[in-house]
Amino acid sequence: MIKVLFGIIIIVFIFFYGYGRKSRRGTVIAEVNGTKITDTLFTSEYQKAFQSLARLYQNIYKDQFDDAMIDRVALRQRVLNDLIDETLMAQEAEKLALSLSPEELQVAVHSNPLFQVDGKFNQQRFMATLRANQVDLDEFEEMHRRQYLIGKLTDLISLGGAEVSDAEVLDAYTLENEKINFQFVRFNPTAYEKSVAVNDGELEAYFSENSALFELPPKVQVQYLVFATDDYLKTIEVSPEEIRGEYEYNREEFRVPKSVMVSHILITVEEDSGEEGLEKAREKAQQILDEARGGEDFGALAKEHSKDRSSAEKGGSLGWVREDETAPEHLQVAFSLEKGEIGPLIESDDGFHIVKVTDIREERVKPLEEVEEEIRSELATVKSGQLAEDECEEAFFAVFETKNLEAYATQKGMVLRTTALFARNENLKEAGQNLEFNNYAFSHEEGEVPPPLDINGTCYLMKVIKHERPRIPALGEVKEKVRKEVLMEKARDKAKSTAEELLAGLTADISLSQAASTRGLKLEETGLFERGNPYVPKVGPIQLFDKDIFSLSLESPLLNKVVSAGSVFFVLELKEEQKIDMEAFASQKEALRKRLYAEKKGQLIRQWLDSLKKNSEIKILEESLSL
Repeated sequence: MIKVLFGIIIIVFIFFYGYGRKSRRGTVIAEVNGTKITDTLFTSEYQKAFQSLARLYQNIYKDQFDDAMIDRVALRQRVLNDLIDETLMAQEAEKLALSLSPEELQVAVHSNPLFQVDGKFNQQRFMATLRANQVDLDEFEEMHRRQYLIGKLTDLISLGGAEVSDAEVLDAYTLENEKINFQFVRFNPTAYEKSVAVNDGELEAYFSENSALFELPPKVQVQYLVFATDDYLKTIEVSPEEIRGEYEYNREEFRVPKSVMVSHILITVEEDSGEEGLEKAREKAQQILDEARGGEDFGALAKEHSKDRSSAEKGGSLGWVREDETAPEHLQVAFSLEKGEIGPLIESDDGFHIVKVTDIREERVKPLEEVEEEIRSELATVKSGQLAEDECEEAFFAVFETKNLEAYATQKGMVLRTTALFARNENLKEAGQNLEFNNYAFSHEEGEVPPPLDINGTCYLMKVIKHERPRIPALGEVKEKVRKEVLMEKARDKAKSTAEELLAGLTADISLSQAASTRGLKLEETGLFERGNPYVPKVGPIQLFDKDIFSLSLESPLLNKVVSAGSVFFVLELKEEQKIDMEAFASQKEALRKRLYAEKKGQLIRQWLDSLKKNSEIKILEESLSL
């Protein structure tokens, strides 16, 4: 399910206001059959995709969420790929002469809740929304035409090929909603480490067969001088004239966009309640909106009804929101409201939103007095950075022929640092975790003094002292590491054989529970979990297991093999099943069918796009985009 949800976000993340000015400004990072994609557009869409995915992961993982989870899914590359896909689809729509009539455009605009007041299209709201997004009428029409034609194209591609049968709907519902509970015995190798021993003969034999596993990587040793920006700050002076000149030249940087103080009430849809639940939530939200517009205290209504508990406790307040920040649709509408005004009902993936603007700060330019110290600090940093760079380059040319950093350091009263031999991915005591420093050292020969290396405002001048080639060490150099490997291997074998002995002793008369009790082993339970959950609670990711564990039944509950997750082994038995509720299935059947249809449609579009890419000229200018 997580993969499916992520796929949906990635497929549709090109939001309504993605194109327009943003697509035509900035540095070109990719070309698709001659059509340019800019870094400005990429950055905008990346931020939107990041926020959408972050909300999804926060809902799934709660307090365990961190930004590194998003880094692991290569979001930047996915965003670029989707921009390329969207461009290809737009090009194909043009080739097929698909069109959007003025009447179709009008219907689409008038039916968009973002442009409505009390359920009816409002021209003033429409124009205010365009202004808030810095889009004029011509750009809006072009953006909408593009998205509409892509929609038509995807309908044509999937026509007749994305039907979903009743059996497929039932299988999917069962996988997502039927719950099972395993009881199991765990055999962790760490519990057997003290019961196994290793002699020198075993170490020698293991090392002889697996010596390549212990190969020592190439290493390098360098001397270096440091010219850090911070070291020169005390010597720098910045005049009032320089500060004023910088302020006038970069006046636009001190412009503060319009901000609104926003409160909202969120009404969510009950899980698995289908269309009926959606309509019920809509009616409740509309009733609260009517009460708020009728004079009821908005804060009191938020505390009583809003499902966003973090803001509800504060009377619905979300604080200040700036116009230049990427915000969800229900907050975008706030910039077209007056102080004290309550906007229309807005539907989102989270439910229904009622938004009120409680205060407004109009756009302004910060006066010089307010930013003087900020400018002074920035200019001082720039000047000291330049001074550090100049002195670093001066040192480089001074030792260009002699290569004698030691003599130069003595002459200038500087500290010359010398590293120990280090591997490419090793954290240096002297330079910290700095792969750029390491890679630079490895890319030069012994005795060489390469040009200065600047890393985040610090300039390094280094001399390569020694290179050491990769080598197979003698056993004595890595004996303890080999000992740990052999111990762990023997402990794993012991854990596995003990698990197999337990399984072999189970009969019709001796249950897993009885056998575990007799042997003094702990019998654990996973607890009920969805049959299709990719992670078995307390055990591990299901992809590490044979699929036949999900074919177990209460009539034949024992899995007749030992399974493993990582280095841990398990004997598993199905203890409990919680079948699906057919009435609940009936109420959600069509909504699930729509979702499965959308997934099938997405797969068909993906296949078509993969084929189209093979016959397209796509250039990615990696020097303009760090992925």
